[in-house]
Amino acid sequence: MDALPGSPPRSTAAPADVGARVRSTTWIIAAASAGFAVVQLDVTVVNVALPRIAAQFDASIAALQWVVDAYATAFAVLLLSAGMLTDRLGPRRVCVAGFALFALASAACGLAFDPVSLIGARALQGAGAALLVPSSLAFINRATHHDPSLRARAIGWWTAAGGVSIAAGPVIGGALLETLGWRSIFAVNLPLCAMGACAALGRHGHAERAASLRRFDPVGQLLAMVATGSLVAAIIAMPARGLDHPLTAGLLGAALAAGWALCAAEVRAADPMLPPALLRSPGLAPAVAFGVAVNLTYYGVIFVLSLYLQRVRGYPALAAGSHTCR
Repeated sequence: MDALPGSPPRSTAAPADVGARVRSTTWIIAAASAGFAVVQLDVTVVNVALPRIAAQFDASIAALQWVVDAYATAFAVLLLSAGMLTDRLGPRRVCVAGFALFALASAACGLAFDPVSLIGARALQGAGAALLVPSSLAFINRATHHDPSLRARAIGWWTAAGGVSIAAGPVIGGALLETLGWRSIFAVNLPLCAMGACAALGRHGHAERAASLRRFDPVGQLLAMVATGSLVAAIIAMPARGLDHPLTAGLLGAALAAGWALCAAEVRAADPMLPPALLRSPGLAPAVAFGVAVNLTYYGVIFVLSLYLQRVRGYPALAAGSHTCR
């Protein structure tokens, strides 16, 4: 029956709309948290497997460093461009693409037949991780923009998921190594990525809109890759070859030249990957310095400790993982 003229509109559909929005937001938080958890898990879970990988492939310490650093380097270098893609395409598309790429790369890691193929697959994992982190956070931000309190709780869940997974990584890796072998540490990502992608593929119209049409910055991205990759390669080559070796010196020179060119290019770019104004933020430098110190200390210790406990002390993988995460 039609409403009488002048009477207020009926709101019988409102509770259903609110319920649908709550369910949608819950799935978004679940998808985003799964994305951050799988990214953080693969930062640490692989370290416990390094002695097994070295034994099977007869890999050197430098190769093992690349197994770890290829993931972290690709992740760091592509993170800003992934944020731009999230702004341009919308968080759901980028998040689902990140899950798909991460799952594909994890399968390639599990099927690796030598150190080079494993390192390449780990770099592809890092690219997937770079897509997942900014898109998952943007997904939460757009789904909860109407409620700051809900947004704070959602980001808390997102952060907690990453924190728990990075701390539990060595233990999970040790348990999988003892039962299923080192390749299983990558296979465990497949169901996690599948669940996260399914959660992200729901009807989330209130969180899917693209925010801007910023253009891709290919010059800045290329220079960032050269600068970061050369610096990491120089650090890995330095212990064995020395600082005065032509390869080490050349890599350091390439890193400095590419870093300088990156700064110059970003000043002139219409849509810079790294906005120069961001670098003038008063709180940025201390935060970056703190992050560098924490990451160098934490991840360096995990790498060395995993090898020491298993190769020198003779601990089984699970015990080494348990001691590593303490």
